[in-house]
Amino acid sequence: MNIREQINLARHSVVSSDGVLHGRRKIKFGSPAGRSALFYSTKNGAFIPVRTRLQFTYCFFLEADPNVSAYRTAAIEIDLGARKLFPDFLVWDAAGQPFVRCVIHSTRAASPCTLSNHARMARALSAANVGFELVTEKELGPRSATDWLKQAYNRGGSTFTREVTLSFALDMLERIPAEERTVSTVQSYLYRDNLPCGSLEAALFHGRLRIKDNGPIVPDALVEMIRAD
Repeated sequence: MNIREQINLARHSVVSSDGVLHGRRKIKFGSPAGRSALFYSTKNGAFIPVRTRLQFTYCFFLEADPNVSAYRTAAIEIDLGARKLFPDFLVWDAAGQPFVRCVIHSTRAASPCTLSNHARMARALSAANVGFELVTEKELGPRSATDWLKQAYNRGGSTFTREVTLSFALDMLERIPAEERTVSTVQSYLYRDNLPCGSLEAALFHGRLRIKDNGPIVPDALVEMIRAD
């Protein structure tokens, strides 16, 4: 099965009986390293298996990216003869075009073996007209930004979609004077309007609103509007 056929098969894969979207290589759990995990993906409506903590973190970025419509892990197999490679993430953009991302710590990415494998993987994907990029912790930004993203997703971003947050975020915030738009005040307005817990965090996660100066989600932090696209 060629790469394009594998991509099409992965796009139409279904959730297994355990609620997980497994790839061509099934990620095993309970290893001595203890790094394999399941990430619950709202975009995919299923648990996504990952091999490392960094890959787990990358899932938050995929969930937050409005240009990502779906993704899978270890979903395609690249046969290099002597060995087989399974790219970490197969991702589809909003237009349905696939691309591949390998997510690895920068220290490991620089090893000769890894560099060789990624180069061969990139050539095979390029021949199939599929984009390839390497992602390390450097591309994900500072720890504070990652922690903020995780907090917003876990508190509301995983419950409400980007489309749902558009229906209330801007209209609600416009009713509050700019100097009074603190997290606690916005939460009180949401409560008064009978909007569910986590609505503010969802709007922040999906880029409908933002915290001033990209600060933490604390009661006295000011909330700012981002105009709808």
